[in-house]
This record gives sequence, C-alpha cells and structure tokens, in this order.
Amino acid sequence: MAAMDTAVFHFLQGLRTAWGDGVLVAVTELGDAAVPIPVTAAVLVWLLWRRAWYAAAYWLGAIVFAAAFTSTLKTVLQVPRPVDLYAAGSFSFPSGHTVVSATLYGLLALLAAREVRPRWRAGVAAAAAIFVAAIAFSRLYLGAHWLSDVLGGGAFAVAWVALLGIAYLRHNPPRLGAGGL
Repeated sequence: MAAMDTAVFHFLQGLRTAWGDGVLVAVTELGDAAVPIPVTAAVLVWLLWRRAWYAAAYWLGAIVFAAAFTSTLKTVLQVPRPVDLYAAGSFSFPSGHTVVSATLYGLLALLAAREVRPRWRAGVAAAAAIFVAAIAFSRLYLGAHWLSDVLGGGAFAVAWVALLGIAYLRHNPPRLGAGGL
C-alpha cells in the first residue's frame, strides 16, 4: 500500500495546475469544520423542531462518534502526512475530511432518501456519493492525504453509516418529511 500511496501522490502532484488548485481548494473547504459543523447543527435543530428525537439522537451520535474516532485513531497511529501542510501534531490516517463528510452526507442521504419517492432514492444516494468523492479526491490532489488515508476513512464511514442505517430503520421510525432535509 505504501508504494501505491507514493505513486498516486506523485501522479496527482504532476497533474496540479493553478486552476485545478483553486477549484479543489474550494471543494476541500466543503469538508472543513466551517461547513460540516453548521450543517450538523442545522439538521439537528430541524430534527428537534420536528420532534424527531430518535433521528436527532442518531444524527448527533453518528457525527460525534465519527469525529472522535478519527481524532483518536490519528493520535494513536501518528501517520505523517505526505506534505507538511498543517501544524505539528496533525496526522494523516484516516482522512478526517473523508470520515466526517461521508458520515454526515451519507446519513443525511439515508434520512432524506427514506422520505422521497422510490425512483428518487438512487439520485439522493448518488448526489451524496459524488459530493463525498469530490471532497476525498481533493484531499489527494492537494497532497493533504495518502490514498490509504482516504480509502481507510471512506471504508470506516461507509461501514458506520450502514450500521447506523440498519439500526435506525429496524425500529421503523416515523417519517420526517422530505422538505426540510
């Protein structure tokens, strides 16, 4: 995996342009705390306003656990980043942008897809997947993470959202109404 990490890193660094940097910095910022925190808060407030206590608990628990798990794993493993972009003590594995974005938008897609007509569900899931994939790719392109960081973070987040989705849907929670989501 180390050889693949290095090969992908060097390949993408060779493709970088000023225009591509500008676009992918904007994309990566969608995974920075400045976006996921307000999105998490807005969805939580909306769920609480709708008195969807069960969904709100899953929502908040999912995001908090994903962020805490990522921080803990980074601290324990201390994998260095490909390029020293951040302050000392900022480690690489797993990609926090990937874990939090995939958890946030994956669970949001799960909640929203349940509320729309069946023919729209694949579109909701595809939109979330494309959004998360763009954020994950931006981390690779900008040299902030190794391929293994993004793949590991994505694998954890997909498993986490799948587990939460199964548990959430097993209890047959009431409908939330698609408009707000």
